[in-house]
Amino acid sequence: LFPSSIIKTGGYEFGEWSGELVRCLKKEVSTGKVLIHLHGLHSYTLNHILFKLDLGNVPVIVSQRGDFHPSYFLKEKYWSILKWAIEKISFESIDLFQVMSRIEFGIMVNSYGKDKVILWQDGIDFEKFKKIPKNIAKKTIGIKESQKLVLYVGQFTRDKGVENVISAYKYFKASNKDITLIL
Repeated sequence: LFPSSIIKTGGYEFGEWSGELVRCLKKEVSTGKVLIHLHGLHSYTLNHILFKLDLGNVPVIVSQRGDFHPSYFLKEKYWSILKWAIEKISFESIDLFQVMSRIEFGIMVNSYGKDKVILWQDGIDFEKFKKIPKNIAKKTIGIKESQKLVLYVGQFTRDKGVENVISAYKYFKASNKDITLIL
């Protein structure tokens, strides 16, 4: 674990920064015997790392799992053109982009070429996981057939909206006692 700080100026947040993480990465990168795989394509944190490290002698892969390309916001948030310009410079050190969105894939291929961008999506192996009727699934895990389930799978962070799931659960629980929240 690396301690980090939120970078703020005025009322704006510009991601997290960890000097300790960057020092550790610099040391590893200097050996030339690593592959750097970063997550979170459109983040200030990623840009900070890309600008601070000399990544010319190691492969760099970045995965995107849902962030929006800055061009999505140009009409509403004109300052996102600055983020887009910063990315154009910092992304030059990335060897491979793994993106999950077809829209993002199109944008990135236009900007960086098909050789540097892969569309990859999480999925289920239907050979291993067979669909079964709800009543059998509920019985298997010990839940009454009449019970309603609210399932949340994700990070417990404010930006993922888990508090909205909990609020909705409380609202529905007040009128339907046969409801369970699974986090």
